[in-house]
Amino acid sequence: MKYCIIDISSSGISLIVAEHDGSEINVSFRDRASLTLVHYMDGRRLTSRGVEKLVAAVRVMKEKGRKLGADELYLISTAALRTMENFEDVGKEVLLKTGVPVNFISGETEAYCDYVANTGYSVYPNTALLDVGGASMEVCALDGGERHYFDFGVIQLHDKFVDRIQPEEKEAKRIKKFLERRFDKAELPEEGEVSTMITVGANANALYDLYAEMFGAESSGVRAMKYKKFKKLAKTLICGQERSRLILDAAPEKLYSVGIAALVTKTLAKRFGAKDIIVSDHGVKEGYLRLILSGELIGAGYRYADEEEAFFFDPVTEDASDVREETAEEPVPSEAGVPAEEAQEAAEESAPKRHRGRPRKERSEEELAAENAPKRHRGRPRKERTEEELAAENAPKRHRGRPRKERTEEELAAENAPKRHRGRPRKERTEEELAAENAPKHHRGRPRKEE
Repeated sequence: MKYCIIDISSSGISLIVAEHDGSEINVSFRDRASLTLVHYMDGRRLTSRGVEKLVAAVRVMKEKGRKLGADELYLISTAALRTMENFEDVGKEVLLKTGVPVNFISGETEAYCDYVANTGYSVYPNTALLDVGGASMEVCALDGGERHYFDFGVIQLHDKFVDRIQPEEKEAKRIKKFLERRFDKAELPEEGEVSTMITVGANANALYDLYAEMFGAESSGVRAMKYKKFKKLAKTLICGQERSRLILDAAPEKLYSVGIAALVTKTLAKRFGAKDIIVSDHGVKEGYLRLILSGELIGAGYRYADEEEAFFFDPVTEDASDVREETAEEPVPSEAGVPAEEAQEAAEESAPKRHRGRPRKERSEEELAAENAPKRHRGRPRKERTEEELAAENAPKRHRGRPRKERTEEELAAENAPKRHRGRPRKERTEEELAAENAPKHHRGRPRKEE
């Protein structure tokens, strides 16, 4: 049987398709799409636009599972929706518009899913598991020890400590002190108790891509990172001059989060004294499927076969058997010389297409008359106006404001009189000045030399 698991996280929506032959689970397909729900939050509530984005993403993933031949689908959500005030309303909206129920899993269950999915790595001595998510973190001992859940992730750390896109050196120091206090309070293992650290999740995959870009990928097939080299990568992502180019080349979708994820991984690896960091392909989705198949968890699933068998009716006013009888098609009698099957197919092709779904309710004459009646203005009925009000409305408009002041005859005469030159009155000139002004002009300069 083939299963599809869709996981809604704080920074994306991911999918796996896996086959179960009764003993083993083999993952045949993986996919992931970016969807940062925090960008569509109003306080602690997901906006209607965010719900639309989420519904559209679930529909796309659901269709991919159907095309890949999945028989059953499970949709899960971790801290991404669990921390929202209106998570129940969001779940109802997703179910209504996609037909798929949302399984909200707790932080403890999320950590257990990570643990179950990665028990195979217990062959390594002294191993611990780290899952750095957008809204939560999980740390598990793979030898059957304690599992720790932290109610903060990369998004909360970024909002609390980072002013810009990526953390600066001073901001990284504050994040490191915060992490050390929380790890001490949780009594996580200290140096010498863990030699190999297993990391899972989208941030872990992005860190390995950056590590491979910077130092080259290992040829053994196991995606492993040496702690000494990883320290250099983490330092580059915090204060390196080429960090932006490195991130944009290897993991552009994690521009905001990969620096903080590197800081968390380095801080915990240093606390454990781990020499090797291994990136696992298995995470919450794989663990959830194992727990569902083993019976340890009970989840609400969606069967793809129900798409063909679905028949919508109102159980209050209608009966399903009656509706099916009414909609059953009469067999078409065959004509002379034409086989009955061909006549039936031709009749189906020429028959008008019927509406799929609930049959249309018959409407009474009053309802039809009301529907075809001219539309009236919605709201308060218009007030009847008196003759005086109508006359005032149709009267010529007068100038609004202070009435014009009446002017006297002297003011009107002064306004219409020819304009005089404004300024100082012209000085009277004497006869000598007038004669000098009208006299012929002499050449200015040196007098001409007589020849």
